[in-house]
Amino acid sequence: MSAALDILLCAVALLLCLPVLVLFTEVVAGLAAGGRAPRPAPATRHPRLAVIVPAHNEAGGITQTLDSIIAQLRPDDRVVVVADNCGDDTAAVATAAGAEVIERTDPVLRGKGYALDFAVRHLRRQAPEVVLVIDADCLVEAGAIARLAARCMASGRP
Repeated sequence: MSAALDILLCAVALLLCLPVLVLFTEVVAGLAAGGRAPRPAPATRHPRLAVIVPAHNEAGGITQTLDSIIAQLRPDDRVVVVADNCGDDTAAVATAAGAEVIERTDPVLRGKGYALDFAVRHLRRQAPEVVLVIDADCLVEAGAIARLAARCMASGRP
């Protein structure tokens, strides 16, 4: 009985070691590859840019967010607020702040994922080269939008 228990415990220990071995292999492979992602080359031009701001009942604070975004945009850039299932005046406040506003109402399909999908489908008509997503309750540091857009353009990835 003791030998069978020892064998069973060894088998369980080996199974538990498997994820550790996989992680160790990934770390070693990452270190062998240089350990860090390549630095993107600086962008030589400003891409066509759209900033999506999904918002649900954010009338009280969205003006500050939009001010921090719009101050960094060029004239051909877009900021699109998705007023998603709002019960307040988020859409009106965002419009007054200078954003392009699209309203979405669906009592069943609710949440940020649906709002983002709605915005991306809206942007397809005039597709930008870079799309950034900023939450409606965030403030964007000066220069952050240009840095993010340049990194996306240089890497060709999110």
